[in-house]
Amino acid sequence: MTPIRVRRLWTGLGGDTLDGCLVRFGRGRIESLEPSCGPWDFMFAMPSFVDAHCHLLWLGFESVFADLSWTRSKEDILGWLSRSPSPPGGEFLRGEKWDDSAWSPGALPTLGEMDAASGGAPVFLRRVCGHAALVNSASLSLMRGAGLDPGGPGPLIVEKPVLGFDTAFPPGSGTLSTALSTAVDRALECGVTAVTTTESGRHLEAYGSRGTGLLRASISVFREDLEDRLAEASGLGIRGMKIFLDGAIGARTAAMDEPFDDGSTGLEAAGEGELGDLIADCWEAGLVPMVHAIGGRALRLLDRAGGAALRKARQGLRSQIRVEHAEDLLSAWPGGWDTGVHLFSMQPNFVARWQQAGGMYETRLGPERARALNPFGPVLRAGFTLGFGSDGMPFGPLYGLSGAVGHPDPVLGLAMSEALEAYTLGAARISGFEDLAVPLGPGRPSDMALLSASPFEAPLDEVAVEGVLASGELIRLKGTRRGGGSP
Repeated sequence: MTPIRVRRLWTGLGGDTLDGCLVRFGRGRIESLEPSCGPWDFMFAMPSFVDAHCHLLWLGFESVFADLSWTRSKEDILGWLSRSPSPPGGEFLRGEKWDDSAWSPGALPTLGEMDAASGGAPVFLRRVCGHAALVNSASLSLMRGAGLDPGGPGPLIVEKPVLGFDTAFPPGSGTLSTALSTAVDRALECGVTAVTTTESGRHLEAYGSRGTGLLRASISVFREDLEDRLAEASGLGIRGMKIFLDGAIGARTAAMDEPFDDGSTGLEAAGEGELGDLIADCWEAGLVPMVHAIGGRALRLLDRAGGAALRKARQGLRSQIRVEHAEDLLSAWPGGWDTGVHLFSMQPNFVARWQQAGGMYETRLGPERARALNPFGPVLRAGFTLGFGSDGMPFGPLYGLSGAVGHPDPVLGLAMSEALEAYTLGAARISGFEDLAVPLGPGRPSDMALLSASPFEAPLDEVAVEGVLASGELIRLKGTRRGGGSP
């Protein structure tokens, strides 16, 4: 393969970079890193990004279905509904990514308003967090008929009926294939060459029939779709089971210690004994339990249940737990967390999008509680493995990095080198990509992100992804700023 010359190269260790480097690679691996004086093909090279927590098909759905991130009020939602033609064959009119924290005023539409605007077609509009959706009466009727309890009168539904919607009403194989292809392209454009993706069991056919090409994917499946099929999991290429203990701050369903601004206290989705058994069953099946826990109550529950499972675990069994999100971790710190057991999967883009002064977290929780969320620094300083992912809000590591280095409490944030490592080597480590969890050097896979400028020197909003090396193939890009763009 033709070598590439880069002005600066970060190997993945510390904050030092190599000035002027000729990168030789072949058969998907680095052959050598040699001094060079240009001319430069790219200004900055580094290990490729790894997104340790995403939903590839949901990412693709953002392009296949309507993108509602532009909405700024319920009137925008209702206006879009009234203008949208009804899908053929009684299919759902679907939209993604609306975020009422950006609305002014923030009131949601009523069920009557949703019915009037939609003209009778069933509607499913998923909130950006994936834990809430807006529906109409036609949707509620279809959901009940399919055995999916909406949990209330609507139009807002939360948690189980939202998470189970794609299982009850799976998109067609053509839609799945298009969504997956779109998502793979989007990931590569962001400099991402490997992901951990969580999917519905009904969506696995898309991975089997199409695959993910140059993008490596570690797949986990929602507990409800896997609990009775643990013995088959490894044969299906599944690495983890996703277990929910609570919801989301945006949907006011995270199990926080104190109430949200509306007086609600969030939801707890499992009991201690039940969770301990699930964790133990995962280990016996060779799976990694990936436990979604945002609020302090959920995190303490995981701490206790995980400890009990460890005490009962068969000697010699590989026993690791991925803690997903852990936003309110300081409420459960230091607890009984174990550096040899617990791997932290956290989302710095949440900080950039919602945790800054005056943001949605302040509105939901108040300034003091909001500021204490997402303690990346304490996790890293305590010796834990920290891997970053996006959860698709939005997908794009460069945007996420701005949250890690720009945390409202500097003690809880990271230096740029630490943040980059969490989004590369650390994310690879907790995702099971051990060959990507080591610094750049001869013999390592040549997966690299090629940037327009050094994140150590240039403002992140001026840095663009201009190329990616994935599985030995060089893809030149026009330049994706902030790894996919801000929301």
